[in-house]
Amino acid sequence: MEAWNHYSLAIAYAHLGMEQEAKAHVAEVLRLKPDYSEQWVIVQEPYKNPADLQNLLDGLRKAGLPA
Repeated sequence: MEAWNHYSLAIAYAHLGMEQEAKAHVAEVLRLKPDYSEQWVIVQEPYKNPADLQNLLDGLRKAGLPA
């Protein structure tokens, strides 16, 4: 599975309150892409609606992604 898949699952699990699963997927993202961070997401994800980006970042924070 690619890092993007784990990233998406981490967000979904975090928003569902499934903390252990979310953290496991973030750990896998960081194993596959050690430089992955909140800042990387902000630069790479071109969301037109700031609320959509905020929702994504909230999920990643809940899952334990470093800032």
